Amino acid sequence: MITEEQYLEAKRIIDEYHQQLELQYTNSRVELLKAKKGDFITYIGGSKSKYLIKGKKYSLTCGPWNI
Repeated sequence: MITEEQYLEAKRIIDEYHQQLELQYTNSRVELLKAKKGDFITYIGGSKSKYLIKGKKYSLTCGPWNI
């Protein structure tokens, strides 16, 4: 059994992790909005493509759309 103090510390760590993920996602969206054809962007996931690798940089073949 864990103490209330341990529970609250674990909850705090999880909340900070979720905030960090949201910040990473937001920064990626801003990076994509500013991108132009030929720019390199880092793939963060979200596609079922077997050809894209999370964390790898890819060159845009056209301007971003459907954002």
